[in-house]
Amino acid sequence: MLNDTKVKKFVALFDIHFGFEKKYDVRSGRFKEKPTHDLRFLQQIMHFVSDFRPDTVILGGDQFNFDTLRSNRRGEKEAITRDIGDIKRAYLIAKDNLFNPLNHYPWMKKVVIRGNHDQRLERYLRNNPEWAGLIEPQDNLNLTTSDWEWLNYGDVYRMGKLNFIHGETLRCKAADSAKLAAARYLKNIRFGHFHTFAAATLYSAIDEDIKTAISVPCCCTRDMEWMGKSPNTWIQGFLYGYVWPSGNFADYVVIRGNKGAFVAEGKEYK
Repeated sequence: MLNDTKVKKFVALFDIHFGFEKKYDVRSGRFKEKPTHDLRFLQQIMHFVSDFRPDTVILGGDQFNFDTLRSNRRGEKEAITRDIGDIKRAYLIAKDNLFNPLNHYPWMKKVVIRGNHDQRLERYLRNNPEWAGLIEPQDNLNLTTSDWEWLNYGDVYRMGKLNFIHGETLRCKAADSAKLAAARYLKNIRFGHFHTFAAATLYSAIDEDIKTAISVPCCCTRDMEWMGKSPNTWIQGFLYGYVWPSGNFADYVVIRGNKGAFVAEGKEYK
């Protein structure tokens, strides 16, 4: 029964990408700025979190975009100095719209999985240790309390028979991601990174065991600057569900429609 207090509820959010993209405009001679996060969608999700009251919230990687620290700018020492204000601003927006609201639920466990964009910061700090203690998210977001669990890059978070990863190690086309994840992990696996929905199932005819893999849609914007105006398969959404003491689970992918609404637990969020 879903009203059993031993049944644990969860919400999993992937690819929020707090931050900004900047593109130099030749005509104006200025940089044009565009946010990579979608605050309106995030506010809808937080409304659902308030209603659903999960026991665990999982942030499944790429919480921050860190455009300044992308690999082709690693050698530019001035880049971080020039754009550190953007990183700090992204932290402030994330703090006000995600981390502080989640801290209002003291019973809730919060799990942070690091993704490839989050790894940009760790890589930069290894090469530039003078910035240590100044631009890490834990320090800027005041997330030092025991109810925040930070996983190392590449780690798996397990909840019952469900396994959560970011998904960047799959290295394939989005359409093939779920099939590859099912075959590689041979577990019930949930992941992001591909910013779209895909699902696959493995079935054993010997012991009738079933394993599922799901690519969960993203929480960021769907039209980032680097993509130009080309069409893409990105979809906005998230995952929520229930885990029983036996490890069995029921989880649901929520997809945000074209008009910005989604339905979860029988309620429409506009």
